[in-house]
Amino acid sequence: MPTESRPRTWFEEWHEPGEFYHAANLGVRAFFLTDTNPPQYLREAFHVGWFGSIWRDNHGLCEVRLLGEGGFPDAQLRADGVHLNLEVTMALAKDKQMFKEWRELRAKTQRGEIVLAEPPEEYEASAREAIPRVVGQKADKHYAGSASTTLLICANTALSAEEMARLTEPWKDRFAAIYLICGIDVVRVWPTRSILTGRWPF
Repeated sequence: MPTESRPRTWFEEWHEPGEFYHAANLGVRAFFLTDTNPPQYLREAFHVGWFGSIWRDNHGLCEVRLLGEGGFPDAQLRADGVHLNLEVTMALAKDKQMFKEWRELRAKTQRGEIVLAEPPEEYEASAREAIPRVVGQKADKHYAGSASTTLLICANTALSAEEMARLTEPWKDRFAAIYLICGIDVVRVWPTRSILTGRWPF
């Protein structure tokens, strides 16, 4: 398990997903604790390692890596007989500044203020707006006639698999598959419905 931050080039090499996730998590935390937003590649690596760890827990050994900066897609997963091209996106509410909000919550906690969690219905409403928006944006940006890439959506939601499938249905033929990471579950909504459940910690 890594104990110091890794350069981007390390994440462009094949690694076991647990090691990959921990290296990315360490890098994200290092930036966050200095009140600086982590670079895009670390955020992508974090979610690719997370996804790969859940995949491993369900399907067996695999490796993950990022592709070169500015490349398309963002990352790849390989296992025995499996090769996935992964494009990563986050289903966040419009204009949400996630790391800024987290820093504000951390400051409030350090001051001893009580921080209340958002009600579940607010998470659900946000997901219903954000999921179709980000899937449509990815489809419009990258996928004119191409369906060889798996879309990996990071969504903080408790929506049902059926509802997530309905929200992404207009773009189901634009991707080889569409997966949503929801905690330690990964929900594949297309081409067939399935749920992968990981073991925590990764």
